[in-house]
Amino acid sequence: EMGKDIRSPHYICPDNLEAEHDRISEKIRAKKEKERTEEEIRKALKNEDKFKEMKSRFFGLMFTDGNIVVRMLESVREHVLEGKAMHHCVGSGTNYSLNPDCIIFSARIAEQRVETVEFSLEQMKVVQCHGLQNKDTEHHADIINLVNSNARLIEQRMVATT
Repeated sequence: EMGKDIRSPHYICPDNLEAEHDRISEKIRAKKEKERTEEEIRKALKNEDKFKEMKSRFFGLMFTDGNIVVRMLESVREHVLEGKAMHHCVGSGTNYSLNPDCIIFSARIAEQRVETVEFSLEQMKVVQCHGLQNKDTEHHADIINLVNSNARLIEQRMVATT
């Protein structure tokens, strides 16, 4: 699976069998995870046109307080990558990217992901906001306040296209 000559004594009897096993196991795990991510992106891309049709009026939305930058995820691929990076479900399937009631934002500081934000178009407010592995960060309240305080800009995009 890793393209190694398994007849070689170097691979059959390494100096530290346990360490070598762990190293190769991690390589295999990483390779399979990369393949899974690529497959998810391939499947998700089939919905890209529908996503753009539903959400393009919101493209370009970005809010900042000078430290935190919150911007809309503008493709299905970005949803998948955000979910993978943050270890939560925003990138799984089409639940979020094709949900007509929500738009998803990525909150970042110095280009580093901090939290992912789900904004409800029906309620006109943040309904979910979580960091890595669905944990809230020290910036949680600031991110929610930043997005909610800019709800009128989102609403303007809705009104302008109806």
